[in-house]
Amino acid sequence: MVNSRKRRRKTPASRSIRIPKPPLRMFAELENHLYLLRKQLSDLNEDPAFLKVISGELRALLCFSMTEGLLWRLVDSTGVSDKVRLHLAGRVNPDHPLAKGLRLAVVPVGRPRAYLEKDLPSALYSFKDVIKSAAAVYTLGKSYTHEQVIKMVAEQSGVCHEDDGVCPALACMEEILLGEEPSYSLVLRTLAEITLQIGERVLAQAEEHAAFCRRKLSPPVSLSIHCALRRVPLGRVPVIKFRSSIAEVSVEVFMMPESFLFSIVKSHVSTFEVATPFPADWKEGEDAAFCLTYVHESQCLQAFSPGIRGDKVDGCNLGYVDATDIVFAPDPACSKNLLLKAAYTHKRAFTEEEVAQLPELLIEPPVISPE
Repeated sequence: MVNSRKRRRKTPASRSIRIPKPPLRMFAELENHLYLLRKQLSDLNEDPAFLKVISGELRALLCFSMTEGLLWRLVDSTGVSDKVRLHLAGRVNPDHPLAKGLRLAVVPVGRPRAYLEKDLPSALYSFKDVIKSAAAVYTLGKSYTHEQVIKMVAEQSGVCHEDDGVCPALACMEEILLGEEPSYSLVLRTLAEITLQIGERVLAQAEEHAAFCRRKLSPPVSLSIHCALRRVPLGRVPVIKFRSSIAEVSVEVFMMPESFLFSIVKSHVSTFEVATPFPADWKEGEDAAFCLTYVHESQCLQAFSPGIRGDKVDGCNLGYVDATDIVFAPDPACSKNLLLKAAYTHKRAFTEEEVAQLPELLIEPPVISPE
């Protein structure tokens, strides 16, 4: 007869007396984890050693270990969506003849890209389902999910634990490099960005409905364009679109008959429009700069022209917007009306006097005579 006492797993005394954290503290813990994850993701561009810290943060937020990851617990408690639009390639078929001798295949999820839509259409996926079920890596004849890869790195070669050895699958992933980083780095980078995106949704919900007050605020962000006038348009002409997938914020800039209009969209819902006028003496062929500044701390949007303060909107909470997360795409439709010379994202606020000086940032190339 088997002694049932030997089969019963004892709960550590330190765990049995733990005091539950109240909801506001849980949101604060998430905010701290997102802050660290964002910082280490930025530092990763300087040194791949930060992958150790990133894997540990992702393990705490996304992986099951006695309890479910913190992000999933708060997604469930707040009811926010964890759906994101992604390209998802699937997994390697181990029975395919070409899989014979295949040492490593990395199959990361990807943000929507126009050139992929024809052959691999993007779709809305539950991020949790992707983490738990979708294959991220195939190596040594076996597929590993994103959760398995995160835990493998964090618990064998990360900040959670530094083992005396690593499993053969992790050894293979570390052996094959992408640039100077191990092959799993692309997986962790992408997961970190999407984790920040879903985490920002949770904190936005907590601010609106749970009286949560953020302590980690983004630095001011300014978006500016430097252009030369060709012809004043008769109506609205699209010029450029700035976008942050993590903050789920987009800013589309339009040229109007007498001004530039900044149209700001948060979480796919039209939020604000602010305009700033042309300089009174702006003539064809002359350069000018136009700018939009967002200050997270004061929740303020302000548009600027050279020497002019345009529209201002208070009480505009776009969440944590980091200038380094922002990408932009010019619209060729504007070429008849202006020559777009440069677009900038800045980690600072601007004044109307500084906007007048922005064209000086771009140094004209020297005139080179043909040989």
